[in-house]
Amino acid sequence: MMRVAVALLTGACALAASAGAFAFDEVDLTKFQTLNQCPDCDLREAVLAESDLRRARLSGANLGKADLRMVDFADAELMDVDFRKADLTAANLAGADLTEANLSAATLADVDLSGARLIAANLTGAVLSGANLGGADLTGARLRGADLIGVDFTGADLSGATLRKSQLSEATLAGARFVDADLRGVDLTDLDFSTAEMTGAKLDGAILCRTILPTGEENGGCIE
Repeated sequence: MMRVAVALLTGACALAASAGAFAFDEVDLTKFQTLNQCPDCDLREAVLAESDLRRARLSGANLGKADLRMVDFADAELMDVDFRKADLTAANLAGADLTEANLSAATLADVDLSGARLIAANLTGAVLSGANLGGADLTGARLRGADLIGVDFTGADLSGATLRKSQLSEATLAGARFVDADLRGVDLTDLDFSTAEMTGAKLDGAILCRTILPTGEENGGCIE
């Protein structure tokens, strides 16, 4: 399972050695290569692109600025992992547990997060354009300033989530829960919340133009 990861990370070690420094801990890296688990390990800036890391156990690990493009993290244990500024473009995180993970400023474009747990996760300023978050649990997640353009939130739970200053254009919201979510000031033009649950959602200052809410269409924010 780990052959691709080993090859890529060995190459990363060689490059780092030539530069005279490692961003990640070599002992932690070896442990992870061997066991596919390394809770609380230091893997900052590690190169793991395209690796098969299904069911990896990395809770509490530091993967800040790591290259995780197209990594398969399906069903992985990633609770409280630090992914700040990591690149997870097109990664598979379906069913992964990212409870309280820090994904601020991370790149998650076209990622599969279907069925993932992102309870209280920090996604401030993250790029999730085109991501699949169908059925994901984002209860209490922080998405302030996140790029959510074209995201599929079908059946997702965003109860209590903060989405202020986020970009939601072209998002799919069928059956999603926005109970007590903070959408203040967000541009909701052309979005369809008709089957979403919006009880207690904060919409103060939100731009409502051709916006279909459970109560009907709103056009008060349209600029002629």
